[in-house]
Amino acid sequence: LFCCAKQWLNLLKKAKKQLEQEAMSSEATSGERVQKVAMEKIKSLPGNDRCCDCTSSRDVSWLCTNLGSLHCIDCAGVHRELGVHVSRIQSLNLDRLDRATALIPLALGNQKVNMVLEAGYSGLKMLENSVERKRFIQKKYVARKFVVPVTDRPMEYLIETVALGSVSNLLHLYASGVDMNSIVDPDSNSTPLLMAVAADTGGSHLAFIQFLLQNGADVNAQNCFGDTAVHLCIRQNKPECLKLLLLVWNVNVELCNVDSLTPLLLAQQLQHETCERLLNKFEQNAKSTFADIEFPLSLLNEGADDSAELVDVPLAMRFSTPRASQLFPTRSVLVNNDQRKSVLDFSANGGRNSVFGESSCLSSTFSLPQKSFTLNRFDNSSISEPTPANVVTFSSFQRKPQCTTILPRPAPRKVPLLL
Repeated sequence: LFCCAKQWLNLLKKAKKQLEQEAMSSEATSGERVQKVAMEKIKSLPGNDRCCDCTSSRDVSWLCTNLGSLHCIDCAGVHRELGVHVSRIQSLNLDRLDRATALIPLALGNQKVNMVLEAGYSGLKMLENSVERKRFIQKKYVARKFVVPVTDRPMEYLIETVALGSVSNLLHLYASGVDMNSIVDPDSNSTPLLMAVAADTGGSHLAFIQFLLQNGADVNAQNCFGDTAVHLCIRQNKPECLKLLLLVWNVNVELCNVDSLTPLLLAQQLQHETCERLLNKFEQNAKSTFADIEFPLSLLNEGADDSAELVDVPLAMRFSTPRASQLFPTRSVLVNNDQRKSVLDFSANGGRNSVFGESSCLSSTFSLPQKSFTLNRFDNSSISEPTPANVVTFSSFQRKPQCTTILPRPAPRKVPLLL
């Protein structure tokens, strides 16, 4: 009987091992398929068939991972000289493109990048020699000579951008010199990164968060409760966001909040096992799988680019930017650790689709386009409430919204009779 039981246990172990190997093989195959689709999607984005700088179509396979643009081999060489704080170059053919790195290129592309970095450029690109090429690229990326900067209420624009999760708008703010570590909500002492982590729903802000992390955002910034972005990921049980944060070279997982809890202790207290397992792997320096995050399907959809979409939005609702406390309400009362789920409760206003709160006239299934260059805003002091007579036709990447005001028909004038 003992021998039979031992043989039975051995068979069970072999079967379990075989199932694990099959699962890992299936997962690897699925991951490779997703990466292949992502690569094809990046190459098919508008403008990516030519170099972002010189418009050459020869060997356009060099990716700027922190800005999401594609370049030829000659321009890529100049980018490498700029330094990694300006541009990080990777080959699509020679290097392995992990899913975390593909987030920004999938969300942007050459057309969107140039609509920001070359918005004020006029004339032909005559980059016939290396000197002219280097001079042009330095003006474009280092001095940002061709950017039309955001000057009208940039902080309110940044709050709106976080709510929308718009990487295009974030690129515009970044190129305009807006500090990515500025305090956008004084009530909770929150930075754009903290607000973006709180706003993420189902991976909606992963590309947005990745852009912040790749372009100078402080991963260790703390809010008024002492929570870092890692703490917020654990409170809201967001393992994919946590993976992106743990990939940052200087992330500190030993910081304590006001409750003297490190991220690991918080994960254990809230019983978020996936986040706890990721933190344990991080402490063991086993981060090899962190870059293979789950892609948001919206980035891989063929119809994800809505650059030609027209949306009718009431004027006062679109161009009166809400306060950060309205978009991301903070907890006014400190409760105990079991009851407090998050510092920033973005879901209180209905999630990402209702960015203007409960008073929004938009339907629950409506979401604003993620590419809105609202450079020219309207003064709504004379508008008490949105009415059908005040409508703005808004198009993505449209610098001057076209207002259509339906005026009432004037009453007939009374002309005195001449006797």
